[in-house]
Amino acid sequence: MPFIPLLALAANATVAFMAVVLIAVGFVAWLVIVAVGAVRDRAREAAAERKRAETRTFLHERWGQSFPIPYPEEYKEVDYDPDRDAATAYDLVLPHWEHPRNDGTRDGRYSSTTYYYGGSVFVSGPWRVTFDSPLEVIRLVRQMRGAGVAVAPHRWEQEKGCTESPVASYGFPVMSADEVFEHYRYEPHRFEQFCVYLYRKLGYTGEATRRSADGGFDFMVAQGGERTIGECKLYGKNTTVGRPDVQKLAGANLKEGAEHMVFITTSHFTPEAREYARDVGMELVNGKGLKRLQIRAKEACATRSGQRGCLWEPLTEQDVIDRTPADLRHTL
Repeated sequence: MPFIPLLALAANATVAFMAVVLIAVGFVAWLVIVAVGAVRDRAREAAAERKRAETRTFLHERWGQSFPIPYPEEYKEVDYDPDRDAATAYDLVLPHWEHPRNDGTRDGRYSSTTYYYGGSVFVSGPWRVTFDSPLEVIRLVRQMRGAGVAVAPHRWEQEKGCTESPVASYGFPVMSADEVFEHYRYEPHRFEQFCVYLYRKLGYTGEATRRSADGGFDFMVAQGGERTIGECKLYGKNTTVGRPDVQKLAGANLKEGAEHMVFITTSHFTPEAREYARDVGMELVNGKGLKRLQIRAKEACATRSGQRGCLWEPLTEQDVIDRTPADLRHTL
């Protein structure tokens, strides 16, 4: 009968029509959802921008109340915490390789080409300003000091000024690690006595162990009721202190039970030694650290004797460049 195909055709047309309607409705719904989402995203971004603007205004106002210089524009992050009360100071983090040689340049024995950059900071009261480049911190500190803000000297400023201060000639000369090595290389036991001498100048009491009774450590000093056990290695700059030496001192302290451990050398420590020392809470003093230890002892001598004068000189951009590994200076 002819009406049956017509009925089937009508049914198919109805299904097709309904499918088109559903697709159209779905498309319109999708457009509505997208439009609503876009409006919501724009509203959120506008709210976030208002919040950022309010934060910038707040920080600029607080900065103006805290310091007599303009708000720094070259920064990575500015953090203001009213509960913090930090001393006005700064710290520098130079670009450095994941695997450096003793001179700081990349060690070609490793395939890694990773280096680290950023993290230099200026802190004062509630403020903590982080910079990518250490040169930016140097410029900020120079501005601060020029405006009369007392910024505590960095340890490198103390090293720089150790021969140019009014009290620099007081007490004893400050030697580089190479100079210490040359001075004691034929009598290494005197290097141990020299290290004890520095701690005594810092207010400790104690002495070096007898050469025939070395129990895995070279000296024991005490201050404020707490003891520090120490080991000394007089090495040239091409010889490193490894993990076994550091472990030996930690083992000796299992018997002695001193509150603090320190390992002093005129050379360097291997990465494995540094990692182990961190794990057991041991202080490591390398060649550069030994020079800083001398400066601290020298300042303590001058202070106790009533000497006046500050044992530091301001750092310059060139000082920072000179301290940066030669193959990373282009990143400054």
